[in-house]
Amino acid sequence: MTTKKKILIATKMKMTDEVVKQWTKQMCELGYKFDCEFDGWGTEPDQ
Repeated sequence: MTTKKKILIATKMKMTDEVVKQWTKQMCELGYKFDCEFDGWGTEPDQ
């Protein structure tokens, strides 16, 4: 039987426009690299 586990990693970051834009860019690039999709901030529970 195969089980899937979710891993949550939380880090502190400054909430400035430039830092958030760079973080978002990195998430999109990592998603592309690993054939995943960055689907947002997780602020909508139905995502």
